[in-house]
Amino acid sequence: MKRIELEGPDPHFIGCWNLEQDSLCDALVEFFETHQDKQEAGKSAGGVDLEVKNSTDITVHPRIWNPMSTKL
Repeated sequence: MKRIELEGPDPHFIGCWNLEQDSLCDALVEFFETHQDKQEAGKSAGGVDLEVKNSTDITVHPRIWNPMSTKL
Protein backbone atom coordinates (compact mmCIF):
# COMPACT_ATOMS: atom_id res chain seq x y z
CA MET A 1 0.00 0.00 0.00
CA LYS A 2 1.32 3.41 -0.94
CA ARG A 3 0.38 6.67 0.76
CA ILE A 4 -0.59 9.52 -1.55
CA GLU A 5 0.21 12.95 -0.20
CA LEU A 6 -2.69 15.36 -0.58
CA GLU A 7 -1.96 18.99 -1.24
CA GLY A 8 -3.92 21.90 0.12
CA PRO A 9 -4.46 23.73 3.40
CA ASP A 10 -6.69 21.04 4.96
CA PRO A 11 -5.76 17.49 3.97
CA HIS A 12 -8.31 14.84 4.89
CA PHE A 13 -7.67 13.33 8.34
CA ILE A 14 -7.98 9.78 6.98
CA GLY A 15 -5.43 10.34 4.26
CA CYS A 16 -5.24 8.86 0.81
CA TRP A 17 -3.89 5.43 -0.07
CA ASN A 18 -3.32 3.36 -3.22
CA LEU A 19 -3.62 -0.39 -2.72
CA GLU A 20 -1.51 -1.00 -5.84
CA GLN A 21 -3.46 -4.21 -6.45
CA ASP A 22 -6.17 -3.61 -9.03
CA SER A 23 -7.49 -7.16 -8.59
CA LEU A 24 -8.19 -6.51 -4.88
CA CYS A 25 -10.00 -3.27 -5.68
CA ASP A 26 -12.01 -5.01 -8.39
CA ALA A 27 -12.92 -7.80 -5.94
CA LEU A 28 -14.14 -5.27 -3.36
CA VAL A 29 -16.31 -3.51 -5.93
CA GLU A 30 -17.71 -6.84 -7.17
CA PHE A 31 -18.43 -7.95 -3.59
CA PHE A 32 -20.28 -4.69 -2.90
CA GLU A 33 -22.32 -4.89 -6.09
CA THR A 34 -23.30 -8.56 -5.68
CA HIS A 35 -24.28 -8.35 -2.00
CA GLN A 36 -27.11 -5.83 -1.93
CA ASP A 37 -28.59 -7.73 1.02
CA LYS A 38 -25.59 -6.61 3.14
CA GLN A 39 -25.79 -2.93 2.09
CA GLU A 40 -27.26 -0.33 4.41
CA ALA A 41 -27.59 3.42 4.64
CA GLY A 42 -24.38 5.10 5.77
CA LYS A 43 -24.31 6.13 9.42
CA SER A 44 -22.32 8.75 11.28
CA ALA A 45 -22.04 9.28 15.03
CA GLY A 46 -25.58 10.69 15.00
CA GLY A 47 -27.04 7.71 13.11
CA VAL A 48 -28.50 7.93 9.62
CA ASP A 49 -28.68 11.58 8.53
CA LEU A 50 -28.56 12.17 4.78
CA GLU A 51 -27.59 15.81 5.35
CA VAL A 52 -24.38 14.61 7.05
CA LYS A 53 -23.60 11.38 5.18
CA ASN A 54 -25.43 10.25 2.06
CA SER A 55 -23.93 6.88 1.15
CA THR A 56 -24.58 3.18 0.88
CA ASP A 57 -22.20 1.18 3.08
CA ILE A 58 -21.29 -2.45 3.55
CA THR A 59 -19.23 -3.94 6.36
CA VAL A 60 -16.32 -6.10 5.25
CA HIS A 61 -14.50 -8.05 7.94
CA PRO A 62 -10.97 -8.55 6.57
CA ARG A 63 -10.17 -11.50 8.82
CA ILE A 64 -13.03 -13.58 7.46
CA TRP A 65 -13.28 -12.35 3.84
CA ASN A 66 -11.29 -13.90 1.04
CA PRO A 67 -11.00 -11.15 -1.63
CA MET A 68 -10.69 -13.74 -4.37
CA SER A 69 -14.08 -15.23 -3.43
CA THR A 70 -17.55 -13.67 -3.55
CA LYS A 71 -18.42 -15.41 -0.27
CA LEU A 72 -18.28 -13.84 3.17
